[in-house]
Amino acid sequence: MDKKPCDQCDVHKLFHQYLDRDLSNAKAEELEAFLKEYQKCAKHFQMEKELRDQLKEKMNSSKLPPDIRKKIFDQLS
Repeated sequence: MDKKPCDQCDVHKLFHQYLDRDLSNAKAEELEAFLKEYQKCAKHFQMEKELRDQLKEKMNSSKLPPDIRKKIFDQLS
């Protein structure tokens, strides 16, 4: 995993794959270890996760037509 400062690393590209559970177990463990060591990246990751969770929650409570809601939800998942 890249050890550059957060604003210069490519780790953020893995965030969505991690949240989607698209990373291998080894890669997910590597990302988790990296986030434990680099708090700046961990805070950014947590903000991304919270935003994504809030969007999903809003989508579940919205009054959009079911087909539109499904398309949006699929993009967030």
